[in-house]
Amino acid sequence: LDVIGYQVPAGHKIEVSISPTYWPQIWPSKEIANIKLDLEYSQLILPLVNHFEEVQLDYPLSETAQPLEKIIHREGSRTRDVTKRLTTNEWELRDYSDEGLRTLKDSHITYGTENLNIYTIKEDD
Repeated sequence: LDVIGYQVPAGHKIEVSISPTYWPQIWPSKEIANIKLDLEYSQLILPLVNHFEEVQLDYPLSETAQPLEKIIHREGSRTRDVTKRLTTNEWELRDYSDEGLRTLKDSHITYGTENLNIYTIKEDD
């Protein structure tokens, strides 16, 4: 949803995840965290627009250029692997992203990216 004004179709469900940490984006708490949720006294309040037509933009639709012709040498891919090392109590997240490799036909410019991020955390860190 992230402030984009997403419209949830009738019959669809929203899943809510609650966690004391968000590793690797946020380092976990030094102390062990406990979460208790009393569903009897809890509520999820979402903003609601009853008349969606009232929220329309007054701008014409933007135009976009046609995609440039390109030769694809390598398709993109993404992997995220998590490993727990039992002997050292370490967790490792290897996040590999390959955006592929392409050449623009008209300019003969070849471009592409590969990226590997490795996050490691040890119990009691």
